[in-house]
Amino acid sequence: MGVSRLPPGCRDAKLFLLVVTAFGDLLQGGITFGWNALSLMIKEQGNFAEGCGQVAPGDTCTSQENKLALIYILGVFATNFSAAFIGPVLDLIGPKYTACAGCALNSLGVVLFGLSSSTSFNAFIPASILVGLGGLAYHLAMFNASSLFPHHRGLASATYVAAYIGSAGVYIVWKAVYDSLGGSHTAYRYTLVVYGLGCLVFLPLALWINPRWALHVGQVYVLTKSWRFKALNMADLESHRSEAGSSKPALQPQKRFLRQLQTVEFFGLTAFFCLNVFILQFYLGTARIQLEDKGDTRHAYISIINIISALGMLAFPLAGWLLDSGGYALSLIIINGLNVASAVLQAVPNLAVQILQFVLWSGCRFLMYALYYTFIGKIFGYHAFGKLIGVTNVVNGVFGLIQIPLAHVALSSLRHRFWILNMADALVLLPLFAFCALMWRWERRNIIEHHVTGVAGVGPALTVKEDA
Repeated sequence: MGVSRLPPGCRDAKLFLLVVTAFGDLLQGGITFGWNALSLMIKEQGNFAEGCGQVAPGDTCTSQENKLALIYILGVFATNFSAAFIGPVLDLIGPKYTACAGCALNSLGVVLFGLSSSTSFNAFIPASILVGLGGLAYHLAMFNASSLFPHHRGLASATYVAAYIGSAGVYIVWKAVYDSLGGSHTAYRYTLVVYGLGCLVFLPLALWINPRWALHVGQVYVLTKSWRFKALNMADLESHRSEAGSSKPALQPQKRFLRQLQTVEFFGLTAFFCLNVFILQFYLGTARIQLEDKGDTRHAYISIINIISALGMLAFPLAGWLLDSGGYALSLIIINGLNVASAVLQAVPNLAVQILQFVLWSGCRFLMYALYYTFIGKIFGYHAFGKLIGVTNVVNGVFGLIQIPLAHVALSSLRHRFWILNMADALVLLPLFAFCALMWRWERRNIIEHHVTGVAGVGPALTVKEDA
């Protein structure tokens, strides 16, 4: 929309909103994506080394690794399961205050990491849970802004996902700061406490910039001459009388949300998301151990994967094009294919091969998160977006707890033979190509419904009309 159609004294603020909130997202990803760098810092401080005894160079202490894995898995579980209440809270109180709460929780969690020690003040698990809660709350509060870019919603959503995933790079930076300060306990504490307190800058920014209620297609977000942000209905701009977002939108009928849960699209996308993310997260949590088993005793390759993970965010223009123009089925096929190929390469006992594997894994992870949140918004809209994401993440969180016994089996029963699990991952993903094929067929026949208005199902036999 042209600037000339805006009310006097108002400026289009959608790009400003996107840039500022995406940068905030970059600092809130936390435990989900920065774990490799963070876990090295925790381990180098000697945490959970009690009872390890003398460990030969290149070997790992199983009890220490199990405890570190537990911290990570519980943080990821909190990230997923917390959506059960973060989603409804987002729908209830709006993105402004949800983002503020997320920022505060993330900051508190990072500070707790900095103050924790396994021998004195052991708050690692609460810290991990708080970072998981805060990061997801801030992240989910951002996606409604993609509605301001109706022809490039995939690109806008991919920008937020790129920032969220790029938080791995933030932890790489802080790990470098920690190393440059000598790697002492003081350096560890100083680095994380300063980072945690610095995240609080985005709390007042969220209060000022973020919309009170979820934005939707047909609105424009403006900065007024009094330096206040407001959402306006594009259809009413000529008269300058309507200011959408100044009052709470009417609640959507609960039956509409329940019908959306019953659609084939939602069920299929949820199953696809949960299985792919489970495999991606299991590798993220065990990558350092798997690489050490392949000979990366100096952690050179784990540093490479951290860098590649962070640089993966630079692919967001390609991801945006794929999500906006490539279609549902093609996106699903590419993601599942990348994950299968990555799992197979993880089983190869060669460090050089792992560089290619890192690239495939990072690309898959980035596209997976961008796809799911974008497709849910495009198909179902944003009025019940939080609830729908909440349901998926609860399933994902409960399913993700399997990583705890799975990591123990890999370290103990399988004696670090992770290649068995890697190949099992690849085989488990293969049936998902059947869902990709169904989506391709439905898409070609143009029978994938958009359920913003409450129509449920795919195809004539599953269509449920909205009550008059």
